[in-house]
Amino acid sequence: MNYNSLLETLFFKPEHVGVPDGSIPLVACSRIRVKKGARFDFCMACEPSGLVKKACFKAYGNPYLVAGLEWLCRQVEGTMILRPFILDHQKLVELLAIPKSRHPDALLIAESYREVLETMKNLLGDKQ
Repeated sequence: MNYNSLLETLFFKPEHVGVPDGSIPLVACSRIRVKKGARFDFCMACEPSGLVKKACFKAYGNPYLVAGLEWLCRQVEGTMILRPFILDHQKLVELLAIPKSRHPDALLIAESYREVLETMKNLLGDKQ
């Protein structure tokens, strides 16, 4: 299978694999299980101000899933929860040249991000 250069870079040189280390006070995670054994966890850690200090993931699945999560982490770090990065799954499909059979992976990544974002907004609301 031929992958584009962005996907290859994100898949072979990920910078956000892991879990938050606990040094950042507010953490929200989402765990997704997909048919055929694929699975992933996506987490964001924020300062009380709402600044996303760390985004990370653990994944077992195809290169599109791993690269998509890495791309998302790179986009959201440094953003503010109350002015969040807007994830359009179709942009992810286009950037990574995800084939039609794998489009559900992009939707699951977007769903996971929305879930973590809402959880983090609720956590921040409780702290204020």
